[in-house]
Amino acid sequence: LAIDITPRGLRIQLLDSRQNAMFAAGSARPNAAARRALGLIGPILAKLAGKVRIAGFTDASLPPGGAAGGNWALSAARANAARALLAGAGLPDSRVAAVTGHGSHDLLLPADPNAAANRRISILVLRRPEPPGPAMTPGGTPGGTPGGTPGRTPAATSGAAPPGTPLNTASGGT
Repeated sequence: LAIDITPRGLRIQLLDSRQNAMFAAGSARPNAAARRALGLIGPILAKLAGKVRIAGFTDASLPPGGAAGGNWALSAARANAARALLAGAGLPDSRVAAVTGHGSHDLLLPADPNAAANRRISILVLRRPEPPGPAMTPGGTPGGTPGGTPGRTPAATSGAAPPGTPLNTASGGT
């Protein structure tokens, strides 16, 4: 388990290790340890405010038996299996913004493309958007600019011509 803060939000990653794989090779069914971890994470995510994005990743090796869709389909199926377990543990589906499979792209350890840590589930809790505030004008004040009419931006600041000024379209302007 790795937890960090990214510019997009809080990221929780469940990583395979050489000793403990979350999924059997070529399978989208999480093992007992992965199910237990996701079962513990679900109620915590349910208490957080942001939308959640769930992404699956594989290493660069091909799934055994040449499964249809290869690593793309496998990583997407694993991400969806994680989503289902999180939902069963209390995370409402309405909070899930996306479930994606990245295959063997965006490796955690690109120098070792078959490393176990490249096989992972990433759960990103997106930062909440800023609450909407009053409309700001180019001058930086709500509803107008210093010395201007409230709700109206002077032409010099907005780049617009004063009212009644004819537009010159002969020069190719739009």
